[in-house]
Amino acid sequence: PCIPTYCYIIKFFNIDKMDKVINYIFESGISLALLTTIYVLFLRKETFFKQNRMFLLGSILFSVIIPLVKLPAITSLGPVMLPEVTISPYKSILKVMTVYGRSNVQDFNTIAGLMDILIYTYLAGVIYFSLRLLYRILRIMLLIRRNEVKEGNGYKLVLVDEYFSPFSFLNYVFVSRSVEKNDDYDKMILHELEHVKQGHTVDILLLEVLTVFHWFNPFVWLLKRVVRENHEFLADTGVLSKGVNRVWYKQLLLNQYVGQQYIISNSFNYSLIKKRIKMMSKIRSSRLAGLKYFFGFITIAVLVFAFGCEQKSTIPGGNDPVFFVVEKMPQFPGGEDSLRTYISKSLKYPVAAQDSGIQGRVYVSFVIGKDGKVKDAEIARGVTPLLDDEAIRVIENMPAWKPGMQRGFPVAVKFTVPINFVLNGVEDPHIKKASKIINPIKGDDGSYIYVAQMPDFPGGEEAFHNYLAKSVKYPVDALKKGIQGRVFVSFVVDENGDITKVKLARGADPLLDKEAMRVIRNMPKWKPGYQDGKPVKVYYTVPVNFVAK
Repeated sequence: PCIPTYCYIIKFFNIDKMDKVINYIFESGISLALLTTIYVLFLRKETFFKQNRMFLLGSILFSVIIPLVKLPAITSLGPVMLPEVTISPYKSILKVMTVYGRSNVQDFNTIAGLMDILIYTYLAGVIYFSLRLLYRILRIMLLIRRNEVKEGNGYKLVLVDEYFSPFSFLNYVFVSRSVEKNDDYDKMILHELEHVKQGHTVDILLLEVLTVFHWFNPFVWLLKRVVRENHEFLADTGVLSKGVNRVWYKQLLLNQYVGQQYIISNSFNYSLIKKRIKMMSKIRSSRLAGLKYFFGFITIAVLVFAFGCEQKSTIPGGNDPVFFVVEKMPQFPGGEDSLRTYISKSLKYPVAAQDSGIQGRVYVSFVIGKDGKVKDAEIARGVTPLLDDEAIRVIENMPAWKPGMQRGFPVAVKFTVPINFVLNGVEDPHIKKASKIINPIKGDDGSYIYVAQMPDFPGGEEAFHNYLAKSVKYPVDALKKGIQGRVFVSFVVDENGDITKVKLARGADPLLDKEAMRVIRNMPKWKPGYQDGKPVKVYYTVPVNFVAK
């Protein structure tokens, strides 16, 4: 079920999946972390205060925008590789049955529970910091409403009865009435007027809004600190440029007493006074030091390439691009399992290839066009024309897919599928190469391995696997010891459909071997196999894979 608050946030941002929200926060967070680190390591101690401010603001805006930007770019990455499909004329090797030592449902519920906790925690942080920001703005608004406001030249002076250091917010300068009588009053106001003139409150408000959504990111808190620090350097530089004596101004900073602070404002004493005095005494950075911004530009270029570029290719001589990865990938009717089923049922092992003992893996690449139809099927890596042509035939005759979508528009997407043609029985020494597929094949013990009409488990192969999934129990002792592995059990379906000659073809551990053989022995009757109209004994091997998760 959807969390109500979470659903409202999803609708507000017009996002239909939480993974997009997580991706946005992750990409913007990584960008903020890298660019803030570049500033702290290379630029923080330089005297390029205006350029540093532009770098910091640019870093914020870039980090907010880059996850939303998708720039087309040519890439050498290959098409998506679909799961391999194995084709064999034999049916006596059943599909692997995997038994897990712990329930997948349990694992999923655990992960889902953790995700819910993370979502609730994140939303709680967003709500808290939103309310905190509104509360602080409200406090400043109440100060304006409850105290005397004087009009100045391009600013408004608010005289407050309570004691605190002077600060500014937008075009308001807040001063305690007790400070108004100081001899240094004009110089203190001059400092705050620099904050007003340079529009530092806008930077701070932008950072506070960013904090609401990135409250968990330590680099955002570091970014807030260095931005405020830069504001103080800029304001100090502005005051000194108006002819104020540098020595006298330093003494003024040392003599200040700190009262109540309003954090989202520009306060006279917010930054460490020691750093401000040190920066005022520092020799101006050389022009060569400006090359350090190059590290920032490199970082931005890397982030654009990593987060902003779509992966696509182009058709030689064509107008429309062919993408490798898009926002919504094409889908075969019924999904990936249906695709595998279609290929398995449609492919026919060429008789000539069987007679010649030819087998191997064929890689077929193809494009799902904007209309969902298959086109441009070709051999990416072949074995022989006999197998290659059969693979191409089946791929070209596939039904139309649901096309891929990019930015709300259908696009062409390229895929590659490996098709494995296998003659020899996998992991089964009893199966021998066929001379002709139409002929019955016998094992060494006289039981048939392949006949005209193979035996059937009641309900079919899917029912057989359901039976195994429900019947096989992971041995407790094996699970405690972390024992796992694949057990191959062979058996014969006789003329009456009874299960006989159950034995271990290849074991993994006595505990696992015993359980696999127990379940096979207890199977219900099968429908027997037929050859030349008569019921016959047919040999099977089933792999049971035990995984201690």
